[in-house]
Amino acid sequence: MSTKPIIDIKDLWYTYLRGTPLEHVALRGVNLSVQPGEIVALVGHTGSGKSTLLQHLNGLLMPQSGQVRVAGIDLHEPGADVEAARRAVGLVFQYPEDQLFEPTVGDDVAFGPRNLRLPRSEVRERVRVALESVGLGFDAFRDRSTFGLSGGEMRRVAIAGVLAMQPQVLALDDPLAGLDPGGRASLLRLLAELRDRQGLTIVFVSHALDEIAGVVDTLHVLAEGRVVASGSPREIFRSPEIVLEMGLRLPEVPALMQRLRAAGFPVRTDVLTVEEAAEEIWRTTKSCVM
Repeated sequence: MSTKPIIDIKDLWYTYLRGTPLEHVALRGVNLSVQPGEIVALVGHTGSGKSTLLQHLNGLLMPQSGQVRVAGIDLHEPGADVEAARRAVGLVFQYPEDQLFEPTVGDDVAFGPRNLRLPRSEVRERVRVALESVGLGFDAFRDRSTFGLSGGEMRRVAIAGVLAMQPQVLALDDPLAGLDPGGRASLLRLLAELRDRQGLTIVFVSHALDEIAGVVDTLHVLAEGRVVASGSPREIFRSPEIVLEMGLRLPEVPALMQRLRAAGFPVRTDVLTVEEAAEEIWRTTKSCVM
């Protein structure tokens, strides 16, 4: 990984409805950076500032104070190339299937590239690559009715529409919301594949700590508009006090290991998967017997 962040945020403050009786400070001096090729999750309770922070990544919200630098563009500078930042960071809203509006899948995914006035052949190729990137065959889906798809397929089409713009960063606001366990697992696999195959940087908001722990590289825990903890899932769950203090539920596997540790078993508490937990419990049990 490059040592130069693709996203660099310093002392970011943002207030909704400034100067009115409804004024609300949503971000309070946020600092964080994202390296190219990372998968990063923003976690925290509703109202902690996650979505507000995400919307700063492509200039949907502009920084009122502090610095947001995306792909080398400082969005706080006068005359900043906001359009270039939006091309660099593709933003997928919560329940992205609600963003679909064209009658066919192909037309919906092609909407963005057509607005760039690209040649027809390039638009077609971008649609093909984008659909296949999300596991939907071009020939099988391009002429399908957008609104006749399953919920999971609609969500993938919405993501394909963003990928067709060829962003460097894919930013998603709670992409797992409303999906069943199988759908959440499938979407997380897709995000990991997009990073591995295309080198995309992924930043997303989530409440599903259980599911994301084995996928993300870095967690940023937000509370009351501040980043209160940052680190890998192993680092965060090894000392879970901050997660519990924020009222978040510790994932089941780390929670089990914490209980075993409290009961006197010398197990590691930074394991993330059932397989790792089984191996660690067997190792500890075997050493105790011996």
